[in-house]
Amino acid sequence: APSTEAQTPSTADTIRALSVANVQPNDTFDIDFYLKNVDTLGAFNFRIIWNTSLIEPLTDTTIAGLDTTISAEVSSLRTHSFETFASGMPAPGVMTFIAVDFDMFPVSTLYLPQAGSIVRSRWRVKAAATSGTTTISFENDPSFPSSFNTLTDYRARIFKRPTLVSGSVTITTDGPPPPGGAPTVQQPASPVSV
Repeated sequence: APSTEAQTPSTADTIRALSVANVQPNDTFDIDFYLKNVDTLGAFNFRIIWNTSLIEPLTDTTIAGLDTTISAEVSSLRTHSFETFASGMPAPGVMTFIAVDFDMFPVSTLYLPQAGSIVRSRWRVKAAATSGTTTISFENDPSFPSSFNTLTDYRARIFKRPTLVSGSVTITTDGPPPPGGAPTVQQPASPVSV
């Protein structure tokens, strides 16, 4: 049996970037990240990359004195019960997310097994973007290959590598905006099928 500190692959746990279609240059849109966890979580983290010539995350320019190149507009959704939630942009085309909560009491705040959106980030299609599809991919940091895209239980004894499912952004530059003017966002097949 693997040691309790080892990272083990898990096909039962999933982190997915939901896909978005029908966005045009200068559009803003949300990308949701869904997590299906089969154990009570104490922490998770993930790292994504994208094509910086086509899309970019919006940054928060409302905090005086903050380097806006590293403060992306991100909402924690299912992660509201975690003691710590953070995101950052350590390099162009790279964003990281982390949530930690090892406080087991009260039990009602534990991150129980479930599936749903954990993070929503706001993005923009660059003005010079061309038609096509680009990918939001999960990638480990080449300098620290085991440090991202992991889950741990609330006792920090079980470390898992969940199944990672990349999302896509489909950009259209031909013709008028889609009916209703809104981008089409992928939805999971069911609340538990992530």
